[in-house]
Formats: sequence, structure tokens, C-alpha cells
Amino acid sequence: MVRTRFSRALTPALALTSVLALGARPVRAGSDDIGDPALTSLEARVGYGLAFGGGSGGSSQRLSPLTLTALVDHAVVADPWTSVFGGIVAEGYGRGSAGVLVGARVRPARGRLRIAGGAQALLVPATLFGPLASVGGCLPVAGPFNLCADIEAVLFAAGGDLPDERIAGQAQLVVGLAFDAW
Repeated sequence: MVRTRFSRALTPALALTSVLALGARPVRAGSDDIGDPALTSLEARVGYGLAFGGGSGGSSQRLSPLTLTALVDHAVVADPWTSVFGGIVAEGYGRGSAGVLVGARVRPARGRLRIAGGAQALLVPATLFGPLASVGGCLPVAGPFNLCADIEAVLFAAGGDLPDERIAGQAQLVVGLAFDAW
């Protein structure tokens, strides 16, 4: 089997996310083993992975920009545990840009596993817009702090920084430290 640069880069990301996701198990009635996630959490994240582009018969892959994100996540539904999030994102190392992201997360069976969907908009210096999806999990490390890892994909399908008849996107391992505020 020939391993591409993409598969070599994604292997550690899949391993880390799998470890966190394997810890995802349902909470049984009367058990405070895991408990509910925080009503509101603050998360600082860093992501790195692969960027891709394609259209008009051609495609390309390269390392993605380094992504720094600050999120606020607030629960809105208790069963299944669902929260909405919003935040700011900045890209550097290969591309300089800044923008916002919004979305919703579901934690099936109130475990450590979390699945998210939303949208990201890079607004400065040029525009890119598109949907995002992620899967991952969090492990408690000390008191209100949790170590989180997600595999996140963003597909930019519109914006002034996108060449005609092309799409661009990125798949990244995103690692973060979440603080349970409330």
C-alpha cells in the first residue's frame, strides 16, 4: 500500500481522536462517572493538517495554515446534550487571515464524544465561507480543565479569495484546552 503525505499526516490525528472517542461511553442512571458537560465552556484551540483544492479537472494538496481558535460553547438542550458555539479564528504560517465560526455540537449519550457542524467565515484580508464538521472528544485533566482533540474539516465553497470554479478546504487535527466556566 502506497502511503501518501495525506495519509502519513492523518494517521497521528486519527490515533489521538480515537483514544478520546473510545473513552466515550454512556453514563448510566445513578452514576456520576462522567456527568454532564459544563453549561458554558471556553476553549482555546490550535489546529494543523492538510489543505486541499480542486475544480476544473485539477487538484492540489499541501500543509494547511496553522489555525488558532477561541470558542465559547453554551448548552441549549439536555437530551441529547446539545450546545451552540461561536468564536474567532486566525490562520498563520502559510496564510494570514482572521474570521469567525459558529455551529452546534452534540454529545451522544452525554459521554466524551462530541460531533459538531457549523460554518466558518474568513473575513480579513479576503473572504472565504463554508461549512465545517468535526468529531472528537475531551478528557478531564484537572478541576475545570479538559484536554480536547477533534478532527475538523472545512470546505470553502464561496468567497472573494476563491478562484472561479474551484473549491478549497482543510482537514486538521485540532487540540484544545477547555475551561468549564459554569
